[in-house]
Amino acid sequence: MVAALASGLSASASAQQLRVAIVETPAVPWKGAAFGSPAWYNAALWETLTRPGDGGVTPILATRWRNLDKDTWQFTIRPNVSFTNGKPIDAAAVAANINAFLDDGGRTTPLGGGAPPLRRVLGPARAVDAATVEVKTRVPSPTFDNEIGLLPIIEVSAYQEMGEQRWAAAPVSSGPYKIKEIRTGETEFVPHTGSWHPGKVPSLLIREIPERAARIQAVQSGQMHVALGLNIDAFTNIESAGHAIYTAPAPNVAAIALMTERAGSPFKDIRLRHAANLAIDKDNIVKNLLRGRAVPASQPALPGMLGYNPDVKPYAYDPDRAKRLLSEAGHPNGFKTTIEAVTGSATADTEIYQQVVLDLKRVGIDAEVIPLRLADWVAKFSGGGPTATDVTFKDWAFGWGYTLNNGDPMQGYTTHWCDRKPTWYCNESLRPRVEAARNEFETDKRGKMIQELMKLSAEDAPVIFLVNQIEVVALHRDVQNFQMLYRYINYGEVNLKTR
Repeated sequence: MVAALASGLSASASAQQLRVAIVETPAVPWKGAAFGSPAWYNAALWETLTRPGDGGVTPILATRWRNLDKDTWQFTIRPNVSFTNGKPIDAAAVAANINAFLDDGGRTTPLGGGAPPLRRVLGPARAVDAATVEVKTRVPSPTFDNEIGLLPIIEVSAYQEMGEQRWAAAPVSSGPYKIKEIRTGETEFVPHTGSWHPGKVPSLLIREIPERAARIQAVQSGQMHVALGLNIDAFTNIESAGHAIYTAPAPNVAAIALMTERAGSPFKDIRLRHAANLAIDKDNIVKNLLRGRAVPASQPALPGMLGYNPDVKPYAYDPDRAKRLLSEAGHPNGFKTTIEAVTGSATADTEIYQQVVLDLKRVGIDAEVIPLRLADWVAKFSGGGPTATDVTFKDWAFGWGYTLNNGDPMQGYTTHWCDRKPTWYCNESLRPRVEAARNEFETDKRGKMIQELMKLSAEDAPVIFLVNQIEVVALHRDVQNFQMLYRYINYGEVNLKTR
């Protein structure tokens, strides 16, 4: 694969084009925004009003906001910014964007892929004046300033005029770069001068290189500047060549979702869900596959988030107890299942799944991992459409952790609970607590409510908890100002040394 890449970068070329290697370029430049590769790609194209920050909410296209009452928010839009077709990004454009998302057709537009959790709360918007947009929420949402950050801002009238096919080839975008040309397996971008922070490099190239080893070699040899989706074993090769490794927490509790709603699933029995969790040696995964840079997962939240419960500990590794639970539940000889999962994107995910299979087999759960491309996984996850009653994964488990890209543990009750359709897990007894936490605006009180939910959800074991994931990125020595938070890359600020 590497041999097919361009030759090593000269000093002048290095200063002219930033080259980024990702696992897979999205088939359509907006879909699947919550996942690894598309998120890395889309960060160059799309802006949002806000974005989860380190301990707070970061202003992006909105410079400030306020909560007028439990159902009403106002956002002040950054001045002098425009879409790539020159039309202003003002309050009217943002209101049109939000209202289009609410339409039935919004599910299939560029708005639909990146913001499913918003559907529960988002209501109509109106422009108060050129700089102020007022948004109503369907239900009280104390974290709406975070949640609105899941919605990409697009130029609605352009999409409606162009249609999906033309838009996919040349989308009208709002981010620091705009598409110059889409080629097979790669996209070339140029700075978007109407952005509030245009890209600093004259050309950005994002290339699909599926093999991890090839992405590492591409940075070693100077053919690429940035390689994403790597394993810990990249450290030695990258650093010995004089380049750098960047690590950061990922907004993801790595886990394997367990079917509790499908007829015939052994995981309807909580004893078997506990057995599966007790079977996994998470400390071994952290030590040997992640070199101690991650921590075992204990709950549907990450340390530092409001509501993370430090008293909830990871399931201990106890294969003997796991075997006893299997026997008590009527499976003394175990059972078989498949785990369908996207692999090769998150750090050490392929190796982690391999270890999970070995650990499960030791207690009698004969599991097989079936690798899927992202597009195929998404099709199975959706069950065939918004009216589907079941996901279409083959058996009783599939790879699906808690993606908390808005920095709020309550996001898991949109994606992993009764409210998510189609549903594979539901515990309606939690409904009063979930609704109370959703509606509580007092921060300390809300944090305590979420902590209790974390305890109850961990005990119910809707997933096999694995690790709190990390990102591993290889950076060529010429890369400057690179940062990634919640899988968002700061393309507007990253630069290259000149030689």
